[in-house]
Amino acid sequence: PDITDLKTIEKKVKNTSPGIFNAMLTGLNNLKEFNSHEIEKSVKEFISEKKIVAGEIMPVLRFFITGTNTGPAVYDIMEAIGKEEVFKRLEDGIKRIII
Repeated sequence: PDITDLKTIEKKVKNTSPGIFNAMLTGLNNLKEFNSHEIEKSVKEFISEKKIVAGEIMPVLRFFITGTNTGPAVYDIMEAIGKEEVFKRLEDGIKRIII
């Protein structure tokens, strides 16, 4: 998606480090099956292990994947667009928060 609303990202990101999303990518890359159930399980385990507040990171994840703050379940969208596109969008989002 064309992420043009950087103010929205800034509000949502707060103090979220790009490293958090890079670490999340590692977990997603290790999935044997890239389906909504496995994606959701991986993301929730990651959030729990890192002791991250889901409400701080999930809106950013959704924004990076969809370019919006609302819509269908983000895990379903991630499955539908596929692993390669998910990684591309997350990597693009990470680059934008580093700038």
